[in-house]
Amino acid sequence: MEIYHITDMYEKWIKHIDKNSPIYDELINVKNLQDEIEERFASSLSFGTSGLRAKMGGGTARINEYTIRQATQGIANVLNDIMAIDAEKYIAIAYDSRKNSELYAKKTAEVFAANNIGVYIFDKLMPTPVLSYAVRELGAMAGIVITASHNPQDYNGYKVYDNKGCQITDKLANVYHDAIREVDIFNDVKSVDFKEAISNGKIRYIEHKLVDKFIDDVYEYSMSGRYENIDLDNDIKIVYTPLHGSGRDVVPKIFSKCGFDNVINVEEQLETNGEFVTCPVPNPEENEAFRLALQYARENDADIVVATDPDSDRMGVCAKDEITGEYLHLTGNEVGILLFDFICQIINEKGVFPDNGVLIKSIVSTCLVNKIADKYNVNVIDVLIGFKYIGEIISNLEERNELDRFLFGFEESLGYLGGSYARDKDATYASMMLAEMTGYYKKRGITLVDRLVEIKREYGYVVDKSISYQFDELNGDKIRKAIMSRVRERGFFIDGFEIIEKVDYSDGINGLPVSDLLKLFLLGEQSIIIRPSGTEPKIKIYISVIGDDAANAQSKMDKLEQSIRVIIENIVEEFNVK
Repeated sequence: MEIYHITDMYEKWIKHIDKNSPIYDELINVKNLQDEIEERFASSLSFGTSGLRAKMGGGTARINEYTIRQATQGIANVLNDIMAIDAEKYIAIAYDSRKNSELYAKKTAEVFAANNIGVYIFDKLMPTPVLSYAVRELGAMAGIVITASHNPQDYNGYKVYDNKGCQITDKLANVYHDAIREVDIFNDVKSVDFKEAISNGKIRYIEHKLVDKFIDDVYEYSMSGRYENIDLDNDIKIVYTPLHGSGRDVVPKIFSKCGFDNVINVEEQLETNGEFVTCPVPNPEENEAFRLALQYARENDADIVVATDPDSDRMGVCAKDEITGEYLHLTGNEVGILLFDFICQIINEKGVFPDNGVLIKSIVSTCLVNKIADKYNVNVIDVLIGFKYIGEIISNLEERNELDRFLFGFEESLGYLGGSYARDKDATYASMMLAEMTGYYKKRGITLVDRLVEIKREYGYVVDKSISYQFDELNGDKIRKAIMSRVRERGFFIDGFEIIEKVDYSDGINGLPVSDLLKLFLLGEQSIIIRPSGTEPKIKIYISVIGDDAANAQSKMDKLEQSIRVIIENIVEEFNVK
């Protein structure tokens, strides 16, 4: 966007936004900071991996009540266009514990109600998978969750779901994106007062019994809920933290329903707090997120530590290693391996394996599960990054009356689902299964760490690792494009490693949608995937190696990781010099 257009947009915002709004003062304070104005107004929000997501603040490139309302009006226009004028139209809305989440949820509801679309909204923060479930239960035509998932505290977001409770995929996202761009952010948005809409029934609160039914339906997919005589140690010690988020009212209930009553909650993190005062980065992938919970674990000699992110769709775990006495922070891939192996074991023991069983995973997730799938004759479907693609496959199975084939879906970024009650990853399900699996193995005298070692002995010493590079908002997109362009070059090489094949998903490989993603196959069953993040100014890199033993595999990983880091850092340095 040209500088004068950016300045015009800035001035338009100053003229039209509420002078009592915090973002008015925020924008006034950057009046003489051209770089800051450019960062806020040089672009508009667009749909990434999980809907709209950005830092909160004033500007077209930020999440605020105006961009939220604009997005909602665009979506309302589409929904009204595709439905009969006299048809009853409803949408479901949820929100997490982040700053402004409740405000944005209510602003969203006000716009839909003004557009003759009825609203079901939760009266308190609620996990994202409960919203996915609610869309289906309530017969809503769409759903919205106000959340930025596991991002830092200054982010928020706007996840959009279809009438099957699945995050919208590319085709519908493009339709919504175009419709939103046609909405003048100040002149075209309709709105009604929230309290008035509550009183006249255009907005309704969702009854709490729906959450109880959600818990019951999740339990139906537990091993003990599905099969008789599952011999578990229900007395395992679990430390649980919702990281100040929405899991606090749901995850403890599923533990209790499954008979796991020896649960120690991290009291300081039960409080919903958008500042995330005890965990500045509320991401269960990060070691820092477990700092306080691990203190509880050591004091209570816990078997496992479970953490769910603010909207409770991702689950991370630390498991005690009885040999060292330390707690090992398992990766998303390792948890996926353990859960899929456990599910296959139990179903096989019960003799109820479905014909043509299906495992669905993201293409960046570990290939070790493919080896487990081969043992049990399970089909593996690889999809692009984003659980929406897993949800889409589940819905396709449902349309063909083949839901019984679906065994498990996961992505390495801590997303898991093993039931058809929802179409998004669910930390409630994952926490339940993690507890059952821990109790199952403890009854047999081993830990999760022990079982992971056994799996690698049987299937191969695969090591997977993801690394990322974060860039500033202003130059982040340009640097990411520079990195992707360099890797795509014909003469690109990695010092000390032979690239035997390069697969560019921007060409739409294997029937998958076009994606800005490259996979490099190296000699010796090693691979590297490089892609820009869909939600942050990051480059993400996924490395996979296989070795003769654990030490050999780790040595290969260290060498390959170092080589990749040198390349990326050299590209960034060249860009900065320019």
